[in-house]
Amino acid sequence: IIKKKRREWTMDDSDFWMPFNITKKILKEFLVEPISHFWINENRFLCQSITYAYRIGLKYKIYAPREKERKWFSNTSSTQIQGLHMVKDLSGTLVITSSLKDVMTLYSMGIPAIAFQSETTIPDEHIILKLKTHFDCIILFYDTDSAGQYMADKICSKYELLTVILDAQWNSKDVSDFIANEALQQSRIWRIDQIKQLLINVQKSEEKSKGEGKQES
Repeated sequence: IIKKKRREWTMDDSDFWMPFNITKKILKEFLVEPISHFWINENRFLCQSITYAYRIGLKYKIYAPREKERKWFSNTSSTQIQGLHMVKDLSGTLVITSSLKDVMTLYSMGIPAIAFQSETTIPDEHIILKLKTHFDCIILFYDTDSAGQYMADKICSKYELLTVILDAQWNSKDVSDFIANEALQQSRIWRIDQIKQLLINVQKSEEKSKGEGKQES
């Protein structure tokens, strides 16, 4: 059992989230709030640095981004999907990414996205089938490291989904890190446009492939 005590928002919170293009409004919409304390089975923990509670259903994930050893605590189940409540009435294209932070960054660009509880999660078939009834195109956008790409390829192969990866020259692990990567010496607007173009390109490539397949048959 995880409980938490909410605290007020501060400039430290803004300084942490804004580089990822994530505003206080977005955090509230995704049920993310800053906390000062939390309890695990009645054991009380004081937050030593900025810490957040992600509410997922009736469960919580505790995220302390500046801690090296105790960054995450959770009582969520592997079947719970992060960001699902924000896409239930949507259609078109859906991105599946590796974290709620990436989900929120994509949302800030107008791109519907969700994340499983872990990048190593293989979703059940009924979950993918249900998503396919709502969305015409589902694209996996996982981390650029070998573990992320291994899982992306595995899931895409199993369920016939599309996948996209950041350009290696951008030297960024995931979507949110790319948006925050000031070392690229390009504007944030440029970085957002690159993400949108990557997703457009993979969809165009798939449409072209399907068109060629019909012609051959």
